[in-house]
Amino acid sequence: MPLLDTHCHLDAYADPLAVARAAQAAQVDLVAVTEDPDSFRRFRMRVGKAPGVDVALGMHPGGRAASSPGQLQRFFRMVSHANWIGEVGLDYAHGTDTRDKRAQYSTFSTIVDHDLARALPMTVHSRGAAADTIAVLEGTGVRAILHWFTGTPNQAARAADAGLWFSINSAMVRSTNGAKIVASIPRDRVLLETDGPYCSHRGSPAHPRDLPAIVDDLARLLAMLPNDVRTLIDTNTSKFLGGSPADG
Repeated sequence: MPLLDTHCHLDAYADPLAVARAAQAAQVDLVAVTEDPDSFRRFRMRVGKAPGVDVALGMHPGGRAASSPGQLQRFFRMVSHANWIGEVGLDYAHGTDTRDKRAQYSTFSTIVDHDLARALPMTVHSRGAAADTIAVLEGTGVRAILHWFTGTPNQAARAADAGLWFSINSAMVRSTNGAKIVASIPRDRVLLETDGPYCSHRGSPAHPRDLPAIVDDLARLLAMLPNDVRTLIDTNTSKFLGGSPADG
């Protein structure tokens, strides 16, 4: 089966269709996250029929749309057109004040509580907000992936106990702190991402076509054979995609 890049900002590349074609040539499918409902609508029309691309409906917690009146209602009007939700979540970094944290928490909770949204797989942002992000998700049964998780090993264990998943990128396997977090994640909860082009891969902006190389890097970190890691990722991806909300 193709590898799956579960979190890629395809609309941030100069030539998204060329990036998608290169991904297909490398046998990589991708989830093209968006940051607001309008971006989802526009980008879905542009690349929605490209092979191996799923455009996800997003409401980035750090974006302008998250605090704009009417955007949440627009988000829910578009849910029926989406196969994935993302990027959504919480972002408490860079001096976020209490009022903004409360607003983010309310928006994210409302999305998770929405019947149509919670039936879809989600890729979730949790920078500086791991505890609250997990609190919103645990017990809901939502198929959620914590993308580029930067919380503590104890928080990773709590998330895994809650049935959540983790997507690993190049920065995580190549940094000391990221390696510690990866080591704390149950192997049967590991998926892949690039977060390209915002994450770098070996000194350049990451591309979905880099996913096979990330498998090799992950194999070195876990002291496993690359073929065994590939089998692990294929198994995890099949389980995640084949799961239902009730499976957690």
